[in-house]
Amino acid sequence: MSSQGKAFADAPARAKQGAGENHNCLREVLRNQQGMTFTFRKQDERFIHTFCAGELIYRIGLTPEQVVGNELCDILPRKEALRKTEHYERAWGGEENVTYEGVVNGVCYLAVMRPIFRDGRVKEVIASCVDITELKKAEEAQRVSEAKYRLIAENISDMIVVIDCHGYVTYVSPSVHTVLEVSPEVFLHQHLQTILPSEQLKRVWQTFQEIMEWKLPRAVTFSCQHRNGSKLILETKGTPVQNEQAEVEQIVFIIRNSTAQVQAEEFLRKMDKIDVVGQLAAGVAHEIRNPVTSIKGFVQLLRRDQWKSEYFDIMLAEFHQLESILREFVFLTQQRSHQFESQNLAQLLRSVTQVAQEEAPAHQMVLEIDDVEETCLWCDQSQIRQVFIHLLSNAVESMPDGGTIRIRALRSGHDQVMIQIVDKGCGMSEERLKRLGEPFYSTKEKGTGLGLMITYKIIQYHDGYIHFSSAPNQGTKVEVYLPLNRPTDTA
Repeated sequence: MSSQGKAFADAPARAKQGAGENHNCLREVLRNQQGMTFTFRKQDERFIHTFCAGELIYRIGLTPEQVVGNELCDILPRKEALRKTEHYERAWGGEENVTYEGVVNGVCYLAVMRPIFRDGRVKEVIASCVDITELKKAEEAQRVSEAKYRLIAENISDMIVVIDCHGYVTYVSPSVHTVLEVSPEVFLHQHLQTILPSEQLKRVWQTFQEIMEWKLPRAVTFSCQHRNGSKLILETKGTPVQNEQAEVEQIVFIIRNSTAQVQAEEFLRKMDKIDVVGQLAAGVAHEIRNPVTSIKGFVQLLRRDQWKSEYFDIMLAEFHQLESILREFVFLTQQRSHQFESQNLAQLLRSVTQVAQEEAPAHQMVLEIDDVEETCLWCDQSQIRQVFIHLLSNAVESMPDGGTIRIRALRSGHDQVMIQIVDKGCGMSEERLKRLGEPFYSTKEKGTGLGLMITYKIIQYHDGYIHFSSAPNQGTKVEVYLPLNRPTDTA
């Protein structure tokens, strides 16, 4: 026989040998896989396993020899075998991709079964299994964690609302019923813009957009209506929740009912006002009592024809004192002045200094104008004059033996001016300095503090501020800062 003919004669044997080698290689691969592969057939109404290989079979505490040739009830407990038999029936019936999860000896696995057809009939079913034990543990841990958080969320008094990135409510804690007496389901799947009162929507919606844009927590306070019609004040803080791409997927809002707290604070403010009114009444009564007592005594003298012409001068001076106290008292109740106009600062200070010099000839008023000759203030002229006259009067009274008082005006930055008044009087201690600005605290022994309160209020109206520095027996320096721009509230 020729070599070519012999080759053709040996071809079937070589093909059979090659197929056998491939088959053995495939079995070796299946035996070494991390998962598990098995096959079964239906014989005499019983599902008999015909093949089993893979590392997973050993991890669940079995061997291929215990599986091959046996049915499920020979391997697994009866209840578990019956459950899996239902899936075997579906796959043997020709259903593609039948899946189920199983647990054997604490090892969880996922099985996927596919039927193998020959001549249009199912001849065998092959199943592939993977170990999902770690995945199940992670899912269980997450479930327990979620359950704990849900337990907390459903039992705290604060309301928890979760809103997705489009503004729709995805979760509402049961506490919303306690606070608002409204079922949580009412808000679920509703858009934020449909559940808020129109007058509150703009503020809350702006906060929502800021959280989405900046990806940072934000807080906002708003009000809503209780089911009984009462008004509630709610404080909320929104915290963004980001995905792996650092995109905000949802925002968790913790909402607290602060109505009682706000009402308590309002009550305390009212009590403070009552206390302040009491202090004011006592101070004003004290100041008014002095001139009234003097006038009363002189009237009694006049009734007895025991009078002198100078009594009338004293009585007139006491009436002026009464008018001054009442004028200051009325000023405290007034709103911000709207009589603002442009005033030359240098001219205004010269006028005030001249008046103070005439009323205190024993003192020397030294006015220094540094680079503000043409500077103009947008102010209420009468109020600003009142401020500097009061400050100069205090400086004069701190120096009963006379002396020099320096008034200096200079620029402070490009948008404000500083007016400084320096005396060499008795000065003030650190403790007294700290109390300046408190209601009805006076630098004078018998004063009511109305003048200083009015000074602070006027400067506040003009968007400025005042600063005192002093030491006992070393004089006092007062610095008044006023903006050169027109105050926005008076525009």
